[in-house]
Amino acid sequence: MKLHIDMCYGPGGAKSIMGYQEGQTEQLLAVTDGCLGVLQRLGVFAEMIEGIRVTFDVRPPMQGTIFSWGPRFVVHYVDPIGRKGSYGIDYEGIGKGGTSPSAKEIVEHFCAENCLPRFLRDHVRDGQQVLTAVNQKYRRLVRSS
Repeated sequence: MKLHIDMCYGPGGAKSIMGYQEGQTEQLLAVTDGCLGVLQRLGVFAEMIEGIRVTFDVRPPMQGTIFSWGPRFVVHYVDPIGRKGSYGIDYEGIGKGGTSPSAKEIVEHFCAENCLPRFLRDHVRDGQQVLTAVNQKYRRLVRSS
């Protein structure tokens, strides 16, 4: 499993990365710890996770607001027969919707029963149906030869 973290550079270069001020590593640690916590909590389903990409996006200001930044998460997974899938969400959908979700909020969101566990189970179930159909076709072909 790979964890990719992408950040947008601000006008001042590396020292003004949007959403990251020099010396402020709390959000990066929360994202890293949260992603690792997701894998631990998923148990056997963690084997399906190919990678998690986290992109810190800068959002242009809406009328009367300032620029906002926050992580966007995309989890890439693959089933035992090679079928790929993904699930993505912006920071607004995690925890209280703030731009800095905690590790606990990240884990709770992704590991909630109606999120990754359900998506992964459904993906495996669909793959099992595909595999069953392929096996039936092979049996028919072998019998006819």
